[in-house]
Amino acid sequence: MANVDHVTFAYVRRYVKARLSNQGGLFLLFILIRTAYQSQKAMLDFALKVCRDSGRVDEADFQALHTHGFSDEDIWDIAAITAFFGLSNRMANVISMRPNDEFYPMGRVPKA
Repeated sequence: MANVDHVTFAYVRRYVKARLSNQGGLFLLFILIRTAYQSQKAMLDFALKVCRDSGRVDEADFQALHTHGFSDEDIWDIAAITAFFGLSNRMANVISMRPNDEFYPMGRVPKA
């Protein structure tokens, strides 16, 4: 993952989550797209395509990422993280899974 740092992965996670959530997520999406660097936007567009229409990913998508400096390994990581995020969250939703009691309030309850 030479070209993809943790901040970039945070963008992917937030972007996909925003696109899949209801109304509030669209505002976050707008902010992310507006402020993302061009390479990050290319990565986010690819992540969204993997999430919503993976059967249509083709060589042009890979070439667009290569143009922005992403390696084949980077592209694999972006696709794998996006796909796993979708799988794990959908499975958790299907069975109404809730994180353990220590984890659940993280990010939901303000720190004292």
